Amino acid sequence: MLKKQANWNKKTLEYAQEVLYEAYKYYNVKTPKDIIIQSSLNLENNTTFQDYHYRGLAYQYIGEHEKAIENFDRAIEIEPHNAIVYKDKGCSLSDLKRYDEAIDNFKKAISIKPDYYNAYNSLGIAVEYKSRNYEKAIECFSKAIELNANCWMLYSNRGNAKDALKMYEEAIVDYTKALELNNNHYGIYSNRGATYYNLGKYKEALADFNKAINLNNKDSRIYYNRGLCKNALGDTKAAYKDFEKAKKLNPDIK
Repeated sequence: MLKKQANWNKKTLEYAQEVLYEAYKYYNVKTPKDIIIQSSLNLENNTTFQDYHYRGLAYQYIGEHEKAIENFDRAIEIEPHNAIVYKDKGCSLSDLKRYDEAIDNFKKAISIKPDYYNAYNSLGIAVEYKSRNYEKAIECFSKAIELNANCWMLYSNRGNAKDALKMYEEAIVDYTKALELNNNHYGIYSNRGATYYNLGKYKEALADFNKAINLNNKDSRIYYNRGLCKNALGDTKAAYKDFEKAKKLNPDIK
């Protein structure tokens, strides 16, 4: 079975660094732990939305989601009509697999800020993970794209949902658009390659897996997928080498 890359969200590491950049500047520090220390010192003297929100984001970044939620809740008490903090809280709830609560928070963010494209994106991911309701997820991603047509991750996520529904040709269109907007992301090449494979377009799939590996040679899933593709093309020796490489990177891969 092919191994797919996960959906992308503003809570993923590459975007979390972007979000935390404001906090780094605000506190004049360089790490999430420094943000936690500095915001905690500030909160000893004065209760502010910014300190709770930034501390929540820092806890979210290091994976301490319960603490992140506590801080987001305190921020909401101070500013109950701030859409961003509801979205951020929803992301931590989603990571804890508390999808119903996450969905409520994403919907709250949207009710406050109807043009909040990333809340629609996060809602689509939560709906997809909770109930495998890919049709509803596509609706959410499409609404997000309507609000921001230049964000690669929205097309990538919609492509994943379409692929899950075996809408392979439409998924290829979305992945290709995502690559037009960001042609250096290994995950999109890997996912498009998997969809080409499902279409029986093994040469196109191989080209995408090669590009993905050139961008990230540490992901076992890509070698595994390329092995399946080479095997389908009749190159069993090369396929075996890719399976061995995948196993070396991740002994649990099957």
